[in-house]
Amino acid sequence: MADTKRNFLYEFNRTLRSIYSESALIESVFENIDNGKLRLSPNEFVNPEFLSKTEKLVFILKKILASPYKTVSGVQTIVPTSEAKSANHESVRLTMADPSLWSIKDGKRTPTYAYTIINEDVFTNYENAFICQLIKLLLMRLKMIRIDVIRVSGKTAVDFENGNAEGEYLEIYTQVTSLIKKLSRISKQKLFADNSAREVDLSNIFVTDIIMHDKRYNFCYRFFIQEMKNKQVSVTATKDFRVLYHNYALVHILYGLYKEGFKFDGASYRIPVSGKVVINTIEIKKGKDIAYVSRSKNGIDISCGDESVHIEFSKASLTSVESVKRDFESKSEKLGAQHPEFYIAYPTSYEEIDDKIVSLGYKAPQSAVDKLIKAI
Repeated sequence: MADTKRNFLYEFNRTLRSIYSESALIESVFENIDNGKLRLSPNEFVNPEFLSKTEKLVFILKKILASPYKTVSGVQTIVPTSEAKSANHESVRLTMADPSLWSIKDGKRTPTYAYTIINEDVFTNYENAFICQLIKLLLMRLKMIRIDVIRVSGKTAVDFENGNAEGEYLEIYTQVTSLIKKLSRISKQKLFADNSAREVDLSNIFVTDIIMHDKRYNFCYRFFIQEMKNKQVSVTATKDFRVLYHNYALVHILYGLYKEGFKFDGASYRIPVSGKVVINTIEIKKGKDIAYVSRSKNGIDISCGDESVHIEFSKASLTSVESVKRDFESKSEKLGAQHPEFYIAYPTSYEEIDDKIVSLGYKAPQSAVDKLIKAI
């Protein structure tokens, strides 16, 4: 499973809701971060085992193409009587009822042509339609991985294509691109092209005898259950990236204050139907220092004595440092008028962070949170 930025945030929010169902105390969230249940960054960018299984799936799909499951259908067709090899009651009825097939020879009326049954192989069936839908879903997943590789690396697709990237990112990009090309070619083969229009409810697959007992089809079914279905986003309050990132950034910043030594005695939070984490004004203490964390429209305010910092959470998933800077510049005048000190927390992964830009996204550097702590 690709631990992409969006999928990581889905998983983060699902886990956060699970924690909330047991306790609404903010410190219980911190405890789950410390014990590893709630992760602030993915363990790894992409699971090599997922790509390895996908490689094997491609091999299995080629075996299915070579000898696909088929059904046999008896089709009534007209042939010369001498060539009619198989007939049933329907064939006889059709032949008797069609005078154009009969002629008179030696004063006798005899059939010159007759209906006969010809068995035809049919490949448009449920099993092959399921495989076709699986390929479509897998292609979408792989393309998402490739997009995230480009985003996280700080490179462009052209850089990768021209060999201007290196290391782990280039290896993943190359492998994923190869899989996309292979699966795209397979999906265009007549077997799957003919089945592409047939809808299969992937949330409730009918496990036929072929899917159950044919090792090739069964492998595809198990791949879907283990690597695709169980990873689909189904239990989360929202799919809005802005809300998902807001919750992640809020927890990330509060945890940074906690690790700095601030105590959150009895402070709580809420997750309403919208899915967006809500906090009231929280008093946090560190020795004799007292700070206050309160929510604002698009982020939070932190004050300590005469010092006050506003943190604005990004509203979008930005793909490059340049777009982050442009967005920051468009907001800076308005925010600067409202808040003497402010930062914008973006879902990026870049080590180079400008003075007012804080990266709290994928594999965020600790310096992002450190900068906020020092600003208070």
